[in-house]
Amino acid sequence: MNTKTLLFKSYIWALIALLMLSPYSCTMMDHPCAAEAAALAAAQTAVANAEQAETNAKRARDIANDAYNIAMGLEDLAILALSGCLATTPLGCALLAAAVVAAHFNTQNAKDALDLQQSLYNQAIQATNQARSTRLAASNALAACLAAHPNAAISPQTQSITADVLLKKDFFEKELVRIETLQKNISSNYKNTEDWLSICKKNGQDITTASSALEDVQSRMNAMNKQHDDIQRDYKVVLEQVKSSKDQ
Repeated sequence: MNTKTLLFKSYIWALIALLMLSPYSCTMMDHPCAAEAAALAAAQTAVANAEQAETNAKRARDIANDAYNIAMGLEDLAILALSGCLATTPLGCALLAAAVVAAHFNTQNAKDALDLQQSLYNQAIQATNQARSTRLAASNALAACLAAHPNAAISPQTQSITADVLLKKDFFEKELVRIETLQKNISSNYKNTEDWLSICKKNGQDITTASSALEDVQSRMNAMNKQHDDIQRDYKVVLEQVKSSKDQ
């Protein structure tokens, strides 16, 4: 999600909150649901910040992943060169062997960096999900409060609640599309890594790196599937809210 989209969504949520807190809405500051409205606005700000942090963490993870793939490629080239080395050039073979060792250390360092960035990215995803859960709870609390005070819930407030629900519905629909696209990419990556591991086994090569890569992809796939399930669950709740809003 880019910065412009975040700013636009933050603007919409702020506009909703201001509408509910404005004097035009029958002095919402004295409204029994003023605290819930303020909590919802604060929760949306927290979501916007968490989403930006998640985007930054993903970018850093992707950069680390590219560096790791490059390091593995260089190590494979060094191993290939060493395997074709002739015994008549012992010095050249020794240099190639040293290059293989150096390439292996570089690959390991890149893997450690990738693991760190993946961990930070996973933490950012969890923080975003937590922020969204808090926002959903705040939205539900505000809707319940307004329902409990029907005499105070005049037209502008009712309109703002409807806008809030529809905005969340639009957000979750776009988020599901994004997650499902990532799931397809990870599934393709998993298949390619499986093929790589199979080739290594078939050729009698060391499978440590390929096995580790497959485990990493599997872990990312599991995390993405869980995120999809969480969003799908929240989306169903929002759909019920949309139906409830239309029935009112």
